[in-house]
Amino acid sequence: MKLVVMIGAALAIAPRVASACDVCNLANDVQGGAYLHEELTLLTHVEDTPGGARTIDQLGLAGFRLHGFAGFGATIGYHLGLDLAAGATIGRHGGFAYDVGFLPLGIGVRLGASSFLTLGTGIVASGATGAIDDAVALPFDVDLELDASRVRLIGWARAAWVAGSPQRHDGAPSVPFADELEAMVGVRIGHHYTDYGFPTGNGAYIGVAYKELTGTKFVGLTFGYSMDMATEQRHARSRRNNSEAGL
Repeated sequence: MKLVVMIGAALAIAPRVASACDVCNLANDVQGGAYLHEELTLLTHVEDTPGGARTIDQLGLAGFRLHGFAGFGATIGYHLGLDLAAGATIGRHGGFAYDVGFLPLGIGVRLGASSFLTLGTGIVASGATGAIDDAVALPFDVDLELDASRVRLIGWARAAWVAGSPQRHDGAPSVPFADELEAMVGVRIGHHYTDYGFPTGNGAYIGVAYKELTGTKFVGLTFGYSMDMATEQRHARSRRNNSEAGL
């Protein structure tokens, strides 16, 4: 009788154990990474195009960019991003300025232990009190981060198509297919290490920023601090497991 009870208990517990193992294996199969940029960007106008409607001379924005990607493939995953910045403008109509972006649609391509390329789109809302009409735009965002020990290249670019606000249409002369354009390229000097198998890095960075808005070209500097983390790559995990097993 006891034997029957033990066998019955084992049969009842087995599916739960198997299910828990499946969840663990599934979690181990997930590949991806995330990065956070906390930054301050200061821009000043350098050129007005013929017919441009410049209403500001300088623009300062402070905020963050939080992006991540995940998938079951070793290289490509689903990308999600959130950008939030606020600041002020200086010029004939100085005042409060903001730029908020939500990018729920995209892909991330892993290029190494902690290097990656992401492509995303979604919705962006931006404007400046008394200077730039509030508007919603459809963005196409590209982020590239390449790691080389203590030095990390950080770059991103965004082209956007504005809905409404005629003042902001065709405001990027360098790219006639879009209404607005912005980009940043910087270099981070910091630390790169591995904690519990997760490639991780952090440090301060400085970059050159560029923006085209309402027919005006702006150039400036970005000062920031970034952190990044990624899952352990499968081949690295296999080597570590073999090493721990003494193989």
